[in-house]
Amino acid sequence: MLDKPYSNPSKTTLIGYFWSGKHKKVVKGINLLTLYYTDAQGVSVPVNYRLNDKREGKTKHDYFREMLFEVMDWGLMPGVITADSWYAVLCFTLSKFPLSQASSLLVFRLL
Repeated sequence: MLDKPYSNPSKTTLIGYFWSGKHKKVVKGINLLTLYYTDAQGVSVPVNYRLNDKREGKTKHDYFREMLFEVMDWGLMPGVITADSWYAVLCFTLSKFPLSQASSLLVFRLL
Protein backbone atom coordinates (compact mmCIF):
# COMPACT_ATOMS: atom_id res chain seq x y z
CA MET A 1 0.00 0.00 0.00
CA LEU A 2 1.51 3.29 -1.12
CA ASP A 3 -0.18 6.14 0.76
CA LYS A 4 -1.50 8.95 -1.44
CA PRO A 5 -3.56 11.03 1.03
CA TYR A 6 -3.67 14.14 -1.16
CA SER A 7 -4.49 12.51 -4.51
CA ASN A 8 -7.91 12.70 -6.10
CA PRO A 9 -9.16 9.15 -6.88
CA SER A 10 -11.55 10.48 -9.54
CA LYS A 11 -8.61 11.88 -11.53
CA THR A 12 -6.16 8.98 -11.20
CA THR A 13 -7.17 5.42 -12.08
CA LEU A 14 -4.95 3.49 -9.66
CA ILE A 15 -5.73 5.62 -6.59
CA GLY A 16 -8.39 4.08 -4.39
CA TYR A 17 -9.28 3.17 -0.85
CA PHE A 18 -7.49 0.07 0.45
CA TRP A 19 -6.80 -1.55 3.80
CA SER A 20 -3.40 -0.55 5.18
CA GLY A 21 -1.68 -2.92 7.57
CA LYS A 22 0.60 -0.06 8.55
CA HIS A 23 -2.27 2.25 9.56
CA LYS A 24 -4.70 -0.53 10.57
CA LYS A 25 -7.50 1.14 8.61
CA VAL A 26 -8.66 1.92 5.08
CA VAL A 27 -6.59 4.69 3.51
CA LYS A 28 -6.30 6.37 0.14
CA GLY A 29 -3.43 5.19 -2.04
CA ILE A 30 -2.09 2.71 -4.57
CA ASN A 31 -2.29 -0.98 -3.71
CA LEU A 32 1.04 -2.54 -4.72
CA LEU A 33 1.44 -6.30 -4.37
CA THR A 34 4.99 -7.65 -4.54
CA LEU A 35 6.16 -11.26 -4.76
CA TYR A 36 9.61 -11.88 -3.24
CA TYR A 37 11.99 -14.79 -3.63
CA THR A 38 14.19 -15.54 -0.62
CA ASP A 39 17.14 -17.90 -0.93
CA ALA A 40 18.55 -20.23 1.72
CA GLN A 41 20.90 -17.50 2.96
CA GLY A 42 17.98 -15.14 3.59
CA VAL A 43 18.58 -12.81 0.64
CA SER A 44 15.22 -11.52 -0.65
CA VAL A 45 14.60 -10.03 -4.06
CA PRO A 46 11.34 -8.94 -5.68
CA VAL A 47 10.50 -11.21 -8.62
CA ASN A 48 7.05 -9.98 -9.63
CA TYR A 49 4.52 -7.27 -8.79
CA ARG A 50 1.04 -6.04 -9.58
CA LEU A 51 -0.71 -2.72 -9.14
CA ASN A 52 -4.28 -3.34 -8.01
CA ASP A 53 -6.50 -1.88 -10.71
CA LYS A 54 -10.10 -2.09 -9.50
CA ARG A 55 -11.33 -1.83 -13.10
CA GLU A 56 -9.95 -5.36 -13.69
CA GLY A 57 -12.27 -6.77 -11.02
CA LYS A 58 -9.54 -8.97 -9.53
CA THR A 59 -8.93 -9.70 -5.87
CA LYS A 60 -5.57 -9.80 -4.07
CA HIS A 61 -5.88 -13.58 -4.26
CA ASP A 62 -6.24 -13.41 -8.05
CA TYR A 63 -3.13 -11.25 -8.33
CA PHE A 64 -1.17 -13.55 -5.97
CA ARG A 65 -2.12 -16.61 -8.02
CA GLU A 66 -1.20 -14.82 -11.28
CA MET A 67 2.20 -13.74 -10.00
CA LEU A 68 3.00 -17.15 -8.52
CA PHE A 69 2.09 -19.08 -11.66
CA GLU A 70 3.93 -16.54 -13.83
CA VAL A 71 7.25 -16.95 -11.98
CA MET A 72 6.78 -20.72 -11.97
CA ASP A 73 6.34 -20.55 -15.76
CA TRP A 74 9.68 -18.71 -15.84
CA GLY A 75 11.25 -21.72 -14.15
CA LEU A 76 11.43 -20.51 -10.54
CA MET A 77 10.18 -23.43 -8.47
CA PRO A 78 10.37 -22.49 -4.77
CA GLY A 79 10.54 -25.14 -2.09
CA VAL A 80 8.21 -23.20 0.22
CA ILE A 81 5.56 -20.59 -0.51
CA THR A 82 4.46 -18.22 2.24
CA ALA A 83 2.11 -15.25 2.39
CA ASP A 84 0.88 -12.86 5.03
CA SER A 85 -2.35 -13.39 6.92
CA TRP A 86 -4.43 -11.63 4.24
CA TYR A 87 -4.08 -14.81 2.22
CA ALA A 88 -4.98 -17.17 5.09
CA VAL A 89 -8.34 -18.02 3.54
CA LEU A 90 -6.85 -18.52 0.11
CA CYS A 91 -7.42 -22.00 -1.17
CA PHE A 92 -5.69 -22.75 -4.43
CA THR A 93 -3.99 -25.67 -6.08
CA LEU A 94 -0.86 -25.92 -8.15
CA SER A 95 -2.70 -28.17 -10.59
CA LYS A 96 -1.49 -26.04 -13.49
CA PHE A 97 1.88 -27.74 -13.08
CA PRO A 98 2.63 -31.45 -13.45
CA LEU A 99 2.98 -33.29 -10.14
CA SER A 100 6.65 -33.97 -10.91
CA GLN A 101 7.31 -30.21 -10.96
CA ALA A 102 5.22 -29.32 -7.93
CA SER A 103 5.94 -32.36 -5.78
CA SER A 104 8.51 -30.53 -3.63
CA LEU A 105 6.23 -27.57 -2.97
CA LEU A 106 4.86 -27.00 0.49
CA VAL A 107 2.13 -24.37 0.56
CA PHE A 108 1.33 -22.64 3.82
CA ARG A 109 0.68 -19.19 5.24
CA LEU A 110 2.42 -17.33 8.01
CA LEU A 111 1.18 -14.74 10.50
